[in-house]
Amino acid sequence: MADLTRQGDALSGAPAPNPDNPSPSAGESAANGAPLHGSDSPDAATPVESGGEPPAAEGDAPPPGHILPPQHTWIRFGGTTYQIHDAQWPHWVRLDRVPEDALVLSRQWTKGVWRRAASLEVFHLYRPSQELRPIEEVGPTVPRHGPFGIFRGPGISMTESLIAINVLITTALFLAWRSDYSPQLWGVSEALRGKLFEGWLPVLFLPLFLHANLAHITSNMIALAGGGTVVEEFYGRKRTLLLYLIAGIAGALLSLTREKPVLSVGASGAIMGMFGVLLVFLLRERKHLRLPERWRASRIQLPFLLLLVVPSLFNADLLSHVGGFLGGAAGALFVQPLPERLSAYRDLSEPLSAARDA
Repeated sequence: MADLTRQGDALSGAPAPNPDNPSPSAGESAANGAPLHGSDSPDAATPVESGGEPPAAEGDAPPPGHILPPQHTWIRFGGTTYQIHDAQWPHWVRLDRVPEDALVLSRQWTKGVWRRAASLEVFHLYRPSQELRPIEEVGPTVPRHGPFGIFRGPGISMTESLIAINVLITTALFLAWRSDYSPQLWGVSEALRGKLFEGWLPVLFLPLFLHANLAHITSNMIALAGGGTVVEEFYGRKRTLLLYLIAGIAGALLSLTREKPVLSVGASGAIMGMFGVLLVFLLRERKHLRLPERWRASRIQLPFLLLLVVPSLFNADLLSHVGGFLGGAAGALFVQPLPERLSAYRDLSEPLSAARDA
């Protein structure tokens, strides 16, 4: 008998392996039923029928007087309980030997109480990759197009429309002004600033579609494709446009507090607003997501978003970037995502969700 054995007697209160000697010899392990620690194969043990221990429920602690062995995990399913070393947990999960409804007891993974496997982040962390499938494979297939299928829907998305408008305006102005592009652009910006202070408020929208040079528009459109598509995934076309314009205006207004003869140009304020929307969305919705998505939101997406956004705030027009980010975040507090877009990502098991968040 190798690294996995039946522990019915231990569960019913019989003496457990000595906590001060978690790695007994092979002879001692075979004699007292504790797991052997030399094999990586979870196929080495044969389960033994139940020893009559009391049934366990999620949230239960071990029987009174029982000492939970350190560095060991109990897994109960199908009327049988297994004891494995904590190091064997990844092997069992990867080989799909731990059902979602199995009960797990461990000092390390469950803090000493029985928990359903599906409620543990460490269970989803080691599951085979096909179990963490994209959202379009969970529910009805969502039509997508564009590079890597980043744009949602069979028709043109709002993000694509905004990219197309920015590129077309910049291209048309470059073809018209050619070598005089830069001086002509800033001349227009200066004239627009004058119109704004004369009371023509729609002027605030126009600089959102003007860009200083090729590098400026290229970097902005790449960022818009990244941030805009994710916002549109949850908010839809109309709400994405609304949030984009709110963020752009907020960035333009804050930029006006700095005295200068021209208006700032570029979509970067509005684009930073898209990341502000995403930050609020992740902070507000991550507790309601299924465990795999919740883990990704907390451990990958939020840190990556902060690493991406914080340095970008200080590039070019700082006030425009900060204003746009704050405007997008503020807009997301009032503009809600579309409920039907969230349904496939949400954890619909309310009682279990409440237990996980407790």
